[in-house]
Amino acid sequence: MATRWGRRSTTTSKLKSPDSSPESSPTPSFCTASETAERDDDVVTTAKTSPTRLDDKLQVSDPDTPMKGHNDPDEEEEDLGSDEVLLPYRPAKKLPREVREHSKIYLEEELYGAAIEMLGSLMSSGGHRPRSKQRPALVPPPNQVAFLASLAIHPLYTNRPTEMSHRTIGSQAMQYLRGLLGSAGPVHANFRTAFDFEPWRRHGRRGLSAGVEDEANEEDEAMGGRFAPSHIVFSKAESFWRLLGWAFNCSALHPERWRYWESWLGFMADVLDADYRERERLDTSGGADGSDWRRGSLLLRYVRDLDRSAVKGMVRALFADGSAASLREFPELYDREAKVRTGAGNKRKRTLSSDLDLANDNFGDYFDDDGLSSEGSAPESPTRQTAGSRQKRMEVAPPPSEELMASVSLRLRFFDMVGKAFDFLDNAECQTELFGVFSSNLRSLPVPLYELYVASHRTEMDSRSQISLLLDAVGTFRPTSAPKPIRVDKAAATGGFINMLIMEKCYLPFAATSTAEGNAKFSLVLESLFRILWVNDQVSYSTELDEAVRTGVALRNDRSKPKKSARSKDGAEEAARKILAQSGSRLEYLMEIVAEEEQSDGDTDAE
Repeated sequence: MATRWGRRSTTTSKLKSPDSSPESSPTPSFCTASETAERDDDVVTTAKTSPTRLDDKLQVSDPDTPMKGHNDPDEEEEDLGSDEVLLPYRPAKKLPREVREHSKIYLEEELYGAAIEMLGSLMSSGGHRPRSKQRPALVPPPNQVAFLASLAIHPLYTNRPTEMSHRTIGSQAMQYLRGLLGSAGPVHANFRTAFDFEPWRRHGRRGLSAGVEDEANEEDEAMGGRFAPSHIVFSKAESFWRLLGWAFNCSALHPERWRYWESWLGFMADVLDADYRERERLDTSGGADGSDWRRGSLLLRYVRDLDRSAVKGMVRALFADGSAASLREFPELYDREAKVRTGAGNKRKRTLSSDLDLANDNFGDYFDDDGLSSEGSAPESPTRQTAGSRQKRMEVAPPPSEELMASVSLRLRFFDMVGKAFDFLDNAECQTELFGVFSSNLRSLPVPLYELYVASHRTEMDSRSQISLLLDAVGTFRPTSAPKPIRVDKAAATGGFINMLIMEKCYLPFAATSTAEGNAKFSLVLESLFRILWVNDQVSYSTELDEAVRTGVALRNDRSKPKKSARSKDGAEEAARKILAQSGSRLEYLMEIVAEEEQSDGDTDAE
């Protein structure tokens, strides 16, 4: 048997399910972009047919506009018991005008706690009934959702609070948004409109309000106050990928700031996943085989304008590491946002010269250096160095930070989603560019970081994407003296498959280079491919396979022995040799397990 090299995943493959799945979330929620009449008490239900269905109030022909229908009152009272077919989210409808005005005023007047508490109470109301009898979730308009998403990451309400009351605003906003996602769902909550960067790029400060008027013919009251619109996070970057690059820079340089970006990006990944999955369900509901709903997804909104050149920039964002080049391309979004305020809440008296002016990024003396920790500040300007000091810095590079290494799972998650989006769009050119550029960037990483990217048992990537990435990587390490896969198994190689015969003849018994770093990376990729084949019951014991594994482990270790030079004391090479030895031991242990399983199966057959 062989494992498919899945450069292209099937268009019906599901994206990763968010942590707060709708079935398990106890918190109800609200929102949808297309709204019913102001005083209409009818329920906006989860769409059950194609996006062109007519209901008695509205014809929905645009899949970007969440679908509306009306529950049958008789069905609403019926308890279907254990045979009930549950839709993934609660029915939903918009906030009544009066309530919407109240929440708008609360947000504009900076009464954020009151606004979130009110919206949360409305979201929870009626959500604990049996699914068939639940009240519709009430949903705020997209600009208020965007406002709350900005509170959840703004430095004033996360790492740089100026008052005690500000310290929990960001976490409260995030808790509400997750409840909204789990209850009303991404389509009814209209996250696609709320989290769109395009209106801000096209309309500047008018932002979302202008975009809604232009694209959906809906009235969406513009937000005022000192916070909006200049501090809405979606107005601070021209695209999601620019934002992502800065956030990942924080994982390398600003651990305190990264705490909040990590949570925020995790939520955004959940939204992208859930939005695509729900639209996929709508496309295929009732036996249909459409694609209009998915074409209106937030994920495709983020990638639809990418060409091969833009794909390279997106991959650079995925690998943002706090380097000077990365900081130039992905600078901070808010002024001095990575500064950490010590003793937040101990507000000092201010003079007239220190007045706040959020609209112009003037935070008064809130962020004066005497109230801020130096952690997370921008790196100092480089000073002139001698050739010797530069060489020393190159050889003794600091290891990746814990935060940078912890960010790998999110980086891979976004990479996996982009690959699925290109596959759905049948954009082979961009998909090939994506995998090629990603593999190229991957090879330049230090070994400890590289290990996290290629470890098959630690990632939640789609298996096809993972195998494609691993095969791209392993091909760069195969020595020219090794047989080409096409000469060993032409059908498998030309069809994009990997099997143990190719592994045994082309990869396992060989070493990559004379460096510990190259051989460690080669060993890690081989280990991951071996694990995948083993987990899928595609490994059978043979003395030839056993010999190939052990020969390769010994050869790679031998090629990586320290040389009699100053370079042999390089900390990176020492770390690589350690990882190489561990990976080789695991490969040999896997081979022992395969042999034991073969023996056990033989004993069972004999009985």
